Amino acid sequence: MPLAGRTVYEVEVKTRSNIGAGTKAPLFIQILGSDGDTVKKVLCEDGYQAGETEKVEITGKDIGNICGVKISMTNHE
Repeated sequence: MPLAGRTVYEVEVKTRSNIGAGTKAPLFIQILGSDGDTVKKVLCEDGYQAGETEKVEITGKDIGNICGVKISMTNHE
């Protein structure tokens, strides 16, 4: 159950099934909005295998309309 003033964003991560489509690196996500951005959140510490699908929830402040998503392999800006 979300806390008052908080929004839950659900992200589905899906890798292709081609050979080499996965990663062993940790992945981070940040959702960009018209009223601000979410904090960076680790999607996974161990990366993803080819053909994998996972749903991740990010809870944070309301960021307005979603304008974009940043995916990175580091927690630095």
